[in-house]
Amino acid sequence: MKKLIYISLLASGMAFGQNAMERGDISYAKYDFNTAIESYNKAISSNKASEDVNLKIANSYFNLTNYKQALVWYQRAISQDYTNVSEGDFLKYVQCLKSEGQQDDADAILMEYYAENAEKIAQLEKQKAAFAIKRDNLYVLRNLPINTANADFGIANYGNKMLFASSRNGEGELTKKTYAWNEQPYLNIYEAKRNTANGNLTEEKLFEGLNTQYHDAMICFNKEKTRVYFSTNQLRKKGKLQTNDEGNSTLQIMLADIVNGKVANINSLSINSEEYSCSHPMLSEDGKFLYFVSNMENGMGETDIYRAPVKADGTVGSPKNLGPQINTAGREMFPTLQDGKLFFSSDGHYGIGGLDIFSSKIKGENFENPENLGMPFNSEKDDFNIYWTKAGVNGYLSSNRLGGKGDDDIYFFTKDDQNWYQDVFGNVKEQTTKEIIPFATVQVYDELDSLVAETQADSLGRFEIQLPCSSTNRLVFSKQNHSTEELAITTPDTPKVPEEEDAEDVYLTLYKTLVKEEDGVEKIIVNPIYFDYDKADITPQAVVELNRVIDAMTKFPNLVIKIESHTDSRGPDKYNLQLSDDRAKSTRDYLIAQGIDEDRIISAVGYGEKQIKNKCKNGVDCTDDEHFVNRRSDFIVVKK
Repeated sequence: MKKLIYISLLASGMAFGQNAMERGDISYAKYDFNTAIESYNKAISSNKASEDVNLKIANSYFNLTNYKQALVWYQRAISQDYTNVSEGDFLKYVQCLKSEGQQDDADAILMEYYAENAEKIAQLEKQKAAFAIKRDNLYVLRNLPINTANADFGIANYGNKMLFASSRNGEGELTKKTYAWNEQPYLNIYEAKRNTANGNLTEEKLFEGLNTQYHDAMICFNKEKTRVYFSTNQLRKKGKLQTNDEGNSTLQIMLADIVNGKVANINSLSINSEEYSCSHPMLSEDGKFLYFVSNMENGMGETDIYRAPVKADGTVGSPKNLGPQINTAGREMFPTLQDGKLFFSSDGHYGIGGLDIFSSKIKGENFENPENLGMPFNSEKDDFNIYWTKAGVNGYLSSNRLGGKGDDDIYFFTKDDQNWYQDVFGNVKEQTTKEIIPFATVQVYDELDSLVAETQADSLGRFEIQLPCSSTNRLVFSKQNHSTEELAITTPDTPKVPEEEDAEDVYLTLYKTLVKEEDGVEKIIVNPIYFDYDKADITPQAVVELNRVIDAMTKFPNLVIKIESHTDSRGPDKYNLQLSDDRAKSTRDYLIAQGIDEDRIISAVGYGEKQIKNKCKNGVDCTDDEHFVNRRSDFIVVKK
């Protein structure tokens, strides 16, 4: 089964001398969840169950992927303050709510639970905002004929073949042992031919050299196909299960050579232990690191993703946890690596329900905030182990979503060329300070200038939009008390995987940075506007300042102004009045000639020396600097 971590060995006759509750606890500890549920139900048939028993029944149903029944028991076990359960169990409750279509309720309690954790809230909000703009019609998903009523999952490429894990009883095989967790046969690794036209897998048969009578699954190869890593149970000699003190057999990752197409020299990696499991191996694209999943001590959740450096002989060094950007208190599993991204499944990040598939761009030793791939990759059930046969175009994933053939199934997905879209993203920032502007409105206009979409940047100023390929769109960004800015985007004929350097940063201007309050009114900030002596013609120096006015009125298209022009007291009063009026109207005419609507300038009036700002009236001896204060043009905001 995809979520297996331990294999239990059930001692025969364990029921003698034990009551139903004790039998339930023993079965629960042995991961025999069907028996645990049966025993617990007998024990509580005439008594009220404790929160602990309710929780164990809920977890049992959860591990059997019966999320509907799990939700019933979680609701009995979990009180409104959620303090009586672990973070991991709380996340299971949230996933059950989502799996049963109660997305809004799940989101509400999720945000409430992490209310004091600002970093986690920021991560969830960013993931939720990115998920909200994902389109669900870009890919077509198809269940493959090769699937059975049992578990089929875990695609890996091996030359011209595809390998996968299955609990089927293959043709010609002996009846296999049964795994108590899900009452299905143990997993084996199969190979099949791939039809490159439609993705179908055919002519399946056991992959020789790896399979035991217990679990064998999740396999990967180096680029040269000379080495293979795979998961299997800890075994003693003669194929017997190796167990720890609790009677459980953990999973381990094995390394083997491929010699003349045959598996040889199988050895256990140093990272393995009887006390915890290691599984889901996957090599990095350059072969330098082995990524894997483990529930080893001091992890961040139920299962975490780790990576270990690969040595020249294929063995590995000390593993390192990928950290809180990737791992949560829940389950992180099934890592795959393609095109500089880590793909993995999680029920601890923001999702639709159950395990969802996420991607995170790798930045050296770090990882970007994981993004939910959205539908149809994800559903309200478990979705995992994505493998791209062609980046961004087609590939395989595994899921137990509704409409399948019974348990986990393998699906083939391909890009719907009738619905090709290009991902466009960027950041909204303030023009002067370059600080982020959260929650700006983003409107999308098509080539006919029709509004076709509207969204918001997230709390970190990030916006993400999908635009039709082979089109030109106009993006309009706005926020109260900020300027309105536009961005024209022409998309390619076919989708391309965007890189961080493709981010379209947009800068909005804060209104208060363009105006000042003076004499009880708001005025657009400009430096003194110079005219030639005894003239009203617009000079090159005046153009520089008037363009500031044009910029402000362009950024704020609702701005309406009036123009007032003033002189100092030198010269005849009547002459100064006429000169200032000529200059005011010359200024207005320039603005209109540059595209400002004349209705946005309600007046342009010269006041001569009637509104002197200091002592320098007629007959008063003043310096040139004192007279300079009175020579000014004001652009007064009437409406904004």
